[in-house]
Order: sequence, then C-alpha cells, then structure tokens
Amino acid sequence: MARKTIKKIIIFVLAALTLIIPLGGCSCNDNTEEQPAVFMGNLCKDGEALYDIVIPSEAGAAVVNAAEELTDYVYKVSGARLDLKYDSGESGSNFISLGDTAELKKVGFEVDYDSLGSDGFVMKTLDKNYYITAKTDRGVLYGVYEFLEKTVGVKFIAYDYTYIPSERTIPLYETDVTEIPDIQNRCYLSNQLMFNNEFAAQMRMTNEFLTPMEKYGGGLELYKKKVDQVHNTLDYLTADYYSEHPDWYFVNNGEIYDIHFSNVGLNEDGSINESLEISPVMIVIENIKKYIQESDSTIFMIGQEDRVETCTCEECKRQEAKFGRSGMMVRFVNAVIREVTEWMDEAGIDRDIRFGTFAYYYSQLAPVDAELNPLDPSVIPHEKLYIRLAPITAYNYFGLTDENQLITIRNMISGWMAVTDRIMVWTYHTAYSGYFCYYPTMQHWAEDLRLYAENDALYVLMQSAYNVNAMWTNQMETYVASKMLWDCSLSVEELKREFIKYYYAGIEEEITEFIDILDMHYAIFMEPGNVEASLWPDTRIGGADSLMNPQLYSVNFWENLLGILDRADDKINTLDISEKEKEVLHDRVGMVRLTPQYMIMMKYDMYYPDDTFGKFEFYKAFFDSCAKYNVTMITESQSVDGLKFSLGYTV
Repeated sequence: MARKTIKKIIIFVLAALTLIIPLGGCSCNDNTEEQPAVFMGNLCKDGEALYDIVIPSEAGAAVVNAAEELTDYVYKVSGARLDLKYDSGESGSNFISLGDTAELKKVGFEVDYDSLGSDGFVMKTLDKNYYITAKTDRGVLYGVYEFLEKTVGVKFIAYDYTYIPSERTIPLYETDVTEIPDIQNRCYLSNQLMFNNEFAAQMRMTNEFLTPMEKYGGGLELYKKKVDQVHNTLDYLTADYYSEHPDWYFVNNGEIYDIHFSNVGLNEDGSINESLEISPVMIVIENIKKYIQESDSTIFMIGQEDRVETCTCEECKRQEAKFGRSGMMVRFVNAVIREVTEWMDEAGIDRDIRFGTFAYYYSQLAPVDAELNPLDPSVIPHEKLYIRLAPITAYNYFGLTDENQLITIRNMISGWMAVTDRIMVWTYHTAYSGYFCYYPTMQHWAEDLRLYAENDALYVLMQSAYNVNAMWTNQMETYVASKMLWDCSLSVEELKREFIKYYYAGIEEEITEFIDILDMHYAIFMEPGNVEASLWPDTRIGGADSLMNPQLYSVNFWENLLGILDRADDKINTLDISEKEKEVLHDRVGMVRLTPQYMIMMKYDMYYPDDTFGKFEFYKAFFDSCAKYNVTMITESQSVDGLKFSLGYTV
C-alpha cells in the first residue's frame, strides 16, 4: 500500500512538472538567428492581393505546384488570390519569386546552392520583394511550405487535417533565412507517408516506398525498379542460377534464404577471384551496371534478405571467426563498389553513386574486436558504402546509447562508428505485436536524432505502423518526427503539445491528460530496479502478452482513461463549433479510445471474471469502431478478422 501511495505522489509531481518545464532538445540545426521583425508591407490587405507570384518561364512541375499551393492557401486564409506570372524579368508590381527566375538573377544576391543539398532553401527579401530559391525544385516547394507555416499561419498537422486561419490581411517582414535539414533524407514510416505524396511533401519527407511524383519534387533517389528497395540480395542474384550453382545459395529446410556469403567469388584479401568464369559477385556487378545506365538513381541498396538464420557450414564458420558476419557482407559489397566505380570512371559516367547495406540481425555487430579495431583490412566499409543501422533487437523505450539500452545495441553503435562515418538508420517505433497498445519512444528522439545528425546520416527512416491507417499515435508521432528530423534542436514535448492543440482543439486538456498518464506510467515502471520493468517487452518483437500484462495495469487504470475520454466527448457537445466539426472531434476521440478498449478486451476475463459488461458486447464496441475508422490490421501480421477468429467472436 505504501508503495502505491508513493507512486501516486510521483505521478502527480511529474505531471505537474511536465506542464511547466518543456523538455530541451539538441542544437544541431545552425540556422540564422531570429532578429526583431521589420515590417515590409502586406501580402494582402482586406482580402485584396498586393503581391504576384513569379516562376521561371520553364518551371518544373514541383515549382509550378509550389506556386499553386501558395496561391490556394493564401486564398483559403485571406480570400485574396495572388496572380501567377511566368518570368520575364520585368514583373513590375511587388512579387514573390520562386526558383531560378530572371528576377532573382537581376538582383544578383549570391546563394551557395551546393550547401543546400536536395532539400534546403533560402528565403530572402530585397526591395520589398520576396525570393525563395533552392538547389532543387523540391527545395523550392519546401521553402513555400515554410512560408505558408511561418508567414501565412497555415499548419500542416495530419494527413486528414490542415489548420487554416482566417486573416484578411497578411503582413510581410524582412527575411534572410537559410534552412538546411539536419538529416539529409528523412522519413517517419507511418501508413499515411507510404502512399500519400502530397502529405509526404508537406511533412518534407521522402522514402523508398513512395512512387516518386515530380509534382512533389520526386522521391528518394534509391533504386527500386528491378529489385526490392530493402531486402534484395536475391533480386540481384536470382534463383535462376540455383540448378547449376546450388553452392552460391544458403538453403535452409529446402528454401533459399540468401546468398551464400562465404562463397561469392572473393579472394582472402577481399579482391575478386578473376580465375572464375562466373561468380555471384560478378553477376551482381553486371546487374548494377545495367541499373545505373537505366535509371537516374543515386543510391543502391544491397541488403541481406529478411532472415534471422545464418549458414553454419565450415567455411562460413571460418570466415565468421576471421571477418565477422557483418564483415562477410561488407567485403562482398566493397568488391561490388570498387568494380562499379572503376567502370563508371572508364565509361565517363559522372554521377555521385552511393551504396547501402544493412547492419541487421546477424550482421548487426560491426566487424571489430574488443578494442574496436577492424577484424581485417577488407572489412572496413568503402568510402561510398553507407551502413544502414537497423537495431531491430533494441530496447526501444531507451535511446540507442542510453546506459539502460542493451549492451549489444550500444556495442553496435560504437563498433560501427569506429570503422565508418557513413551511416543510414532504420529504427522501430511502435508495438508491432499489438498496434493499439501504447508504446512510447519519443522520449529519446532528441538524443538519437542528435547522434545521427552529428554523424551526417545520409538517411533516417523511423518505422512505425506502416500497414494500418487509423492509428492515433501515428498521427502525433508523424507530426513530431517531421519537425525533428528537419531540426533536431526542437523539443519533443513542445511539438506534442502543438499537435494536440490543433488536432484536438477544444479538448486538448483531456487528451493531454490521457497521454501524460500513459507516459508517466511507463516512466515510473521503467525506472531501473523496478520489478515491473522486467515485465515490459524489450524489443520491437515484444510479445503482445507482455505489452498487455495486467500486472502492469489495473482495471481501474483503464477505466480512468476511458472516463477521461468520456469527459472529452461530453465537452465536445458544449463547444461553439459546427455539428460537422463536433463529429470530426468525436471520431478523433473514438480512435484514441481504441487503446484502452483493446487493452481491456485482450485481457477481459482477467479484468472482469464475473463478466461485468458482457464480453461480446465489449468486443462488439471495439470491432464496430474498427469498421467505422477503417482499421484493418491489429498487429504487423494479424488482421481484424484474424483477431475476431482468435477471440471466438462471430457476431
């Protein structure tokens, strides 16, 4: 009893502190310091446009789209419609110049375009005109979205909600800003960002699963036309060769699992064995040469298949002892890169092609000894090779370098950092064995993102629930990630509050209370030394029973949270908003409600041994909500129908 009382006090104190002390972030983004605003004039006044938009006479699709987005949103906010002009260099009235216009050339201010990369942009005012320019059309589009957010007041909150204020007059201020993202290529892999080009552009994210559209600046330049973009070694070396060369493949229980990495055609020093007429490494090299010629891609992933098992033949064991499992993979990819690079030089192909390979499952640990020295010179990654860190076995509640993190993961990070400064990242951010369990990871994002930014990560992908849409946590986390991947100095806590303020406007107090209780519950039980900490699942693969263990949550805990959501619903009915807006808010609360409903439902017999509510009526409420909100998946691999069957629910 005393222990419970202490915990209640701690919860109260921590919750109070959360309300008054914002959590600090890192300070990776080195943008120009904000100066006192100097009024320059009005973009529009009393619904009348005072500026035009100017774009190049041969503007690309993304710049045209940027101009249209700017026109549309200014009109939605103010009722003023800006005229769009194709550039002649004699625009006359005040204007906003987008991209490499003649107007931009005329004023002659210098821009270091190379430093902007693919996504950075410059916003500058001069003689009461506004210039947004970038190295790429995508950068111009991102600059327009920044202008809409910071100057016009539009907020891109979620795939199903954009906040649009009502302001008949929009002031402009003198500006000289350069924005370069801390992470060059960014993605929070939620369902909305896998299939929605427009929303991905508004969130300033790209990923290898989206189909590139020039209207939104194109996609990640990672090759995927003829091979899978992630796990693809057997796409480069197809099973067509198996009948004549079965020794090229690792076969397990009669199924081809992957390339046989100890038999790819390399000499002991990592060079290609030229005495062979044909070998796996030669075939992969020839395929990549073709793909480079057939595409504009700049990143080629050579990723092991999605398997845990490894070959245990004598040669594999010998090479593993000498090079490490990851070293065997690196040696193979290094050989490919050396040969392809030499071929490109000879062919006069002047493109900055880079390669990636996984540190994942059996290749997770770097090929280094206890003193972090490379096991062999041949295992040091080539200068064009990026190691894609995928800590799939990590303790996801803690940051990758946190002292509470698994020692294998901390060794993974330190090991790879010892042999390369070229990394990509793939991390995991949901409960894959139960999507509607609450599983927080945002508490260490600032720490982890700073690590990635300081090591110039080429690409960071944070995987969430990618195959289900109506995930309320996905909505919030996508918003927070979009801001922090761009600028890792921002505060997670402040961004969470900002999202809640707009997405749950009118009931933000109730939703904040709901989330804070869950966060504090985790924070207390995850304190080192707490007996309960051992009950939480420690990886993304954590079992659903662990996530829903009633020893971690009392039935009163869930009933209290449902009560908070009941209060939110009651409050919505009193708000001075339209009936349609009330319906939308009720639905958003309904999606949040899925979490306590699911957690109770999955352990209903333990929470209510006397069947207090009627089990199947409780089930029905949950599944009716799933149907209403188009929820089709409950876990990474189990559908809603599959869950019904497992629960014996046949209504």
